[in-house]
Amino acid sequence: MNLDFLLDERLRELYVEELRMVTLCRMGLLYDRTKRYNEKSGLTIEPYHNLWPIPYSEIERNTGALLEQNPGYIQ
Repeated sequence: MNLDFLLDERLRELYVEELRMVTLCRMGLLYDRTKRYNEKSGLTIEPYHNLWPIPYSEIERNTGALLEQNPGYIQ
């Protein structure tokens, strides 16, 4: 048993109960698994999609420190 097996089993059992993208992003596997197993989305996904963009309103609201946008997203 390995991580790929567990992720595949979760897909089968929890397909309509969870947002799979959140789980894969949290594990840093969204790009790898989408590229490997999804014929349509695999053509357009990029490695920076493992992280979500930080909303500009949050960057603007943060006045105490420099908060930069995640790599790959335009600020």
